[in-house]
Amino acid sequence: MASLGTFVTGYLARPVGGVVFGHFGDRLGRKRMLVLTMVVTGEVRRRWHSRSWECPRCWRRCSP
Repeated sequence: MASLGTFVTGYLARPVGGVVFGHFGDRLGRKRMLVLTMVVTGEVRRRWHSRSWECPRCWRRCSP
């Protein structure tokens, strides 16, 4: 059920993001919006990865 929820969230978020970033891309420039999208994606991934190391149970399992 969680995988289906993830799929539906991505399925709905992509068109909404396209409309929002497309609008601002036309007004401010597509290159700026591309860079902003990449920075936001990288920051979210960095925070998600750093969050996974907070759990002490994971340290034994995930640490090198």
